[in-house]
Amino acid sequence: MSINNNIIDIQKCVSVEKKQSIFESQNKNLADSINKFITGNSLEYLKKLPVGCIDLVIIDPPYNIGYDYNIFKDKVEHEIYIQEQVELLKEIERILTTNGSVYYLNYPETSALIYSELHYNFKKLKPVDIIAWTYNSHSTGKAFRKSYRNWVIASKGQPKIDFTCEYINQDDKRVKKLMAQGKKPSERDVWSGIEQVKNVTKKKHGLDWHPCVLPEEMIRKIILGASEVDQLVVDPYGGGGTTAKVALELGRNFISIELDPLYSQKAKERVYGTSIVNAVA
Repeated sequence: MSINNNIIDIQKCVSVEKKQSIFESQNKNLADSINKFITGNSLEYLKKLPVGCIDLVIIDPPYNIGYDYNIFKDKVEHEIYIQEQVELLKEIERILTTNGSVYYLNYPETSALIYSELHYNFKKLKPVDIIAWTYNSHSTGKAFRKSYRNWVIASKGQPKIDFTCEYINQDDKRVKKLMAQGKKPSERDVWSGIEQVKNVTKKKHGLDWHPCVLPEEMIRKIILGASEVDQLVVDPYGGGGTTAKVALELGRNFISIELDPLYSQKAKERVYGTSIVNAVA
């Protein structure tokens, strides 16, 4: 056997050992992350997780509109912002299970760009649908105030989509018959009746430490309709901890990743209680 062949064989062994080491490290990172609040950059942390380990990802990023977060600068060039969102979704494409799903929330203009990116530039993660979430907004101020956002739903395979709603015309005889049989209509692509968490509500529930908190009802709807008990839900912008809280209540596991140490700590206390967090610390 030539020296060159020996070198190739050694390189192969080193390559296999390196891959095995990375695999073991990623699996350990996953095990250490379950039902934990991770403080740090979500993209960098997701790179530490193994392929195909996440069942559901719920993404509600900063919208790049100059919102007043604690340490995060919510205003960069729009092209850079979109690039950052795409990079995150590329990493999620790697760690998502085949039939797992992504729910990505943003204003309509950005959601349309994300939908297009997924459709044209992703190999496996493809858009499944786009949902309009409508809510009440102030009637004063400039014309055409935004009163809805879009959820972009994406998957690499056949995701669980098990959403039902209530009949509108419940006095109709035919509808009454269907209701008596326990039937419900399929969900429409416009979700209404779930309002934003306003400042007064945040203060009432002790959540005024974070500027943007999603309603628990919305997250509950998604987790129930898109995942099963014991599956793993990831929130790469952990924020107020709503996804983590609801996931645990519904028998799912979670990983919550948040850049801001203050928000991460407050979310942990919200989910696990101040006394428990302090005891562990």
